[in-house]
Amino acid sequence: MIYRQSVPPLTPMKTGMTEASKDFVQQLKQALKHYHDAEWLGQHVPLAAPYFLGAAALSGERQAFRPPNLVAARGEALRRAVRQSANTLWGETGPANREQIEQAMPAILQTPGSPRYSFLVLELRYFHRFFKPRRLSQIWEEFLGQSRAEFYRDVDTAVSHLSQALLSQLRPTFRLEQPPRADAFIGREKPLRRGLEALVAGQSVALSGPGGVGKTTLAAVIAATWPHGAVFWFTVRPTLNDHLSSLLYSLGFFLHQQGADSLWQMLATDGGAGMDTNLALGLAREDLARLRRTPPLLCFDEVDRLRPPDIEHLPPAHAQLLEFLDSLRGLVPLLIVGQRAVVDTDVHEALSGLPASEIARMLADVDFPIAPADLSRLHEYTNGNPRLLRLFMALHQSSEGVREADAGEATEPPDLAQSLARMAGAPALRPLFDRLWLRTSSAERRLLQSLAVFRAPAPSDAWGEQAAAWRSLRGRGLLLEDGWGGVMLWPALRELLYAELSAELRERLHTAAAGVRAARGEYTAAAYHLWQAGALKAAVQLWFPRREAEIQRGQGAAALAIFGEISARRLGKREQRALALLRAELYQLQGEAARGLAGLEGVDWPDGATLTVSARALQGAFLEALGQPDAALETYEAAMAAALSLLHQLVGLRERRARLFVRQRQMPGAWREARLAQYEAENLQGVVLAEQGRYADAYLSYQRALVVAESVGYDAGIARTHRDLITLLSRQGRLDDVIAHAEKAITYYDRIGDRLNRETVRSILSSTYIQTQQYDLAVQAAAQALPFFQRISHAHGIGATAANLAEGHYGLGNLAEARHYALLVLEQEEPFTHPYALFTLGLVARAQDRPDEATHAFAASADIAAQNEDRFMLAYARRAQAEQFLAQAQLAEAREAAAEAFVLFTDLGMAQEAAQTAELQRKLEKN
Repeated sequence: MIYRQSVPPLTPMKTGMTEASKDFVQQLKQALKHYHDAEWLGQHVPLAAPYFLGAAALSGERQAFRPPNLVAARGEALRRAVRQSANTLWGETGPANREQIEQAMPAILQTPGSPRYSFLVLELRYFHRFFKPRRLSQIWEEFLGQSRAEFYRDVDTAVSHLSQALLSQLRPTFRLEQPPRADAFIGREKPLRRGLEALVAGQSVALSGPGGVGKTTLAAVIAATWPHGAVFWFTVRPTLNDHLSSLLYSLGFFLHQQGADSLWQMLATDGGAGMDTNLALGLAREDLARLRRTPPLLCFDEVDRLRPPDIEHLPPAHAQLLEFLDSLRGLVPLLIVGQRAVVDTDVHEALSGLPASEIARMLADVDFPIAPADLSRLHEYTNGNPRLLRLFMALHQSSEGVREADAGEATEPPDLAQSLARMAGAPALRPLFDRLWLRTSSAERRLLQSLAVFRAPAPSDAWGEQAAAWRSLRGRGLLLEDGWGGVMLWPALRELLYAELSAELRERLHTAAAGVRAARGEYTAAAYHLWQAGALKAAVQLWFPRREAEIQRGQGAAALAIFGEISARRLGKREQRALALLRAELYQLQGEAARGLAGLEGVDWPDGATLTVSARALQGAFLEALGQPDAALETYEAAMAAALSLLHQLVGLRERRARLFVRQRQMPGAWREARLAQYEAENLQGVVLAEQGRYADAYLSYQRALVVAESVGYDAGIARTHRDLITLLSRQGRLDDVIAHAEKAITYYDRIGDRLNRETVRSILSSTYIQTQQYDLAVQAAAQALPFFQRISHAHGIGATAANLAEGHYGLGNLAEARHYALLVLEQEEPFTHPYALFTLGLVARAQDRPDEATHAFAASADIAAQNEDRFMLAYARRAQAEQFLAQAQLAEAREAAAEAFVLFTDLGMAQEAAQTAELQRKLEKN
């Protein structure tokens, strides 16, 4: 076919793999060198383009091509984003003045490689907001007191820190898809009206019909006229985003922009690791419920790709997506688009071709005269399909022989009757495009071929020098633009073009596309193109060092679709190990322990290698998940041995470098990481000690963890330890201390909008009030938290909070409410909370003079508490049993139960409860 000819592809940037992997940082460094020239930035740096900066940074500009007077505005937008990102290296906000920096400078100079040190280097080298060095050498000679070589190493580190801060701020991976621009819309007024009416009423609507009939265009018009403004658009693209995690990350970011943060905070906190799907779905529904007054419109395009008619068994990932879409019905206005209706909706609009009268309107709007006879033939040929109509119009209006025009042999365009005669009897899309291809210039062909390899909208600024080709193709309606600098071909046209590319041309185009994506920080998409180009080694080298950040940005499932298909036999030893490790990490996220373990066992892991520690740790986790605890313990032991070996190497290197350099400049952040590791160890030790009932030792561990976390400004750790201390201190009845820690934790969670942890702290606080018999406060706190847990279907949160409500109501004498909430606890599959509910049911039965029921409930509470190794609850259950046995004159059983309860309360350090139990023992001795 004609598409296979080797037309040299447009190369928008360097495409060598090593260079592609560095392009983003290199471009940022280039931008910093011209930081004070906003117009130069807007003209020459891709990072200043709408595609990268996004809607917020550009203050609402919505045109992919902008007049020259807006170039400086784009450059200023990049300057603003860079400034804000640099400020995060200093702290929550940047320094207020030079004096603040000078006061902190002695401490900063002692921590080279730290974020604040990088801020100082960037200020001295590029920004000059507070310091204006007279010459470059003054920076390292006077301000920093170092050598020239050391200074330039520090500049590289600072730019690297800034690049991560900029990516974190702008989140290009979370670039929300925009509806395509619907410039021509004819003949769909009735389905538009019916669809909008249903959606405004909160219903769900499906648009179906054959390819090219205008479903997406109609959906885009609905989105553009949505009265509440906020629209979420998601196109299903197989292997790119056809999994629930991709949808949840996009939806979470969208809801975050609307002010509903529950889902987004969970995703940001978990960092893409071990996502609790049920919790995430519950939080998404919770966020949508919060937006009921001004509901957003959720649009899902190409949904039929999730359930193609020729697949017998539905893939689990697709089933999850379809189930989630179905769960949204009735909760939010929902628009489903696809060639077939695969989700039940309230309203279904099946679109077909346009009638001849509408075709006449469509042609008249673009000043395309046509005779009645020709109109009838055109309608018969295209069956009223708008896509074929636009393609036919583009073909007819093109100058005949543009390809020959390159050689100076232009001809006149044919008349309409001739064009129709040539199409008679031919298949639809392919012959139309074949003829149009002959009427395109070489630059237009190269541009079409370059875009054919992109699965999602590509940044139009990457081919900015080809403005004439862009204008021509856009004028013929061959490009879909999203209004934010993204552009792509019609899906059917892309598939047609891509299928006809030669293998060699595909590789070259994918290589160029990898450079486009990597330059804008889209590393998973870049890895996809490298994989398709056959550059497997480069794909691993590009993605592996950035895997943690990419997973945190929700790219885990998309990455597994790429790296799960790469053969390690085509890689070198180092890349084989990197591939095995990253693949195992991705399998772990999917809960596929067996596949992850098999991949790790097939690779040689040498002693003393850095990756060996991570590999052994993952192997242990997989073995543990597969029910092989002994093998897991052995593997963890091997991981610790490997880590110890590396620690010895690190100490030796640090000592040697200390002798060589007075100030240690390598391994930036090593001290912080060591302190964070110390924090994790201390906090985990506190958790274990608390569960063992060694409360005093646990308290000391938590205090040490707090000191470490505060020393490195680890806010998430500080909040976590405060929360753990609440649980510990509540068991000891130290109410004042509990409230103090709870307030600190809630303040932090309120600041970041983390509702899940905030309500969890409230639930824990309610149990504290129960211990101090302040039942009204206990009920008040638990009643605030329970509705949230119920809305998000959080079983553990429901169980723990309802257990507190049950006990609190019992303390207030509300026996019916106490029984109701205790039974709610038992409905949850959370065994840890069951002893508490059974204990309350026993109390209620005893108060209502049902001794047999009370005896049974207390016994069940004690048995399950013992199985759970919950010595706290076991102590209360055994004392309740002793009291029940005493009432039934079973003195031997009563004395045994009371003695066990006394020992438990004493070991737990609960002096007041131990004294109360001792009084019970004295009473038993008198009988």
